[in-house]
Amino acid sequence: MGLYFFYAQKDEDKALGFLREYVKTKPADTVPYVILGEPELDKKQYDLADAYLREGKKVAHAHSPRVKWLLFQANYLLKNYPFARDMFESAVTNGNFENEIKAILADHRFDGIDKLPEFRRYQGMFNTGKTPK
Repeated sequence: MGLYFFYAQKDEDKALGFLREYVKTKPADTVPYVILGEPELDKKQYDLADAYLREGKKVAHAHSPRVKWLLFQANYLLKNYPFARDMFESAVTNGNFENEIKAILADHRFDGIDKLPEFRRYQGMFNTGKTPK
């Protein structure tokens, strides 16, 4: 991880390369998997993002709302709606994601989410942008 942080500001591609090598050692830390998964989401490499994030979820023993939120996004965009719904529900009940909900509602890739059978029960949340307390 040290080489990643050393190069992150100077050469992001090189830094991510070091991180890809590091995760081959199967570290017991979610951070490298999230760091690798997020740019893959941004590059629309949803399958690769999903693979990194699922490994991060496994390492976290399913206790990371942030990883679950990212898995929701990746799987929604992969049209794996049942798993996306499960990750969405778990993330929003275990963390505060009001800003993220507002962001996905502004993102055209999530248009119609409230109309899908898997997400209809969250319509109130989508309308208000508020997560359950």
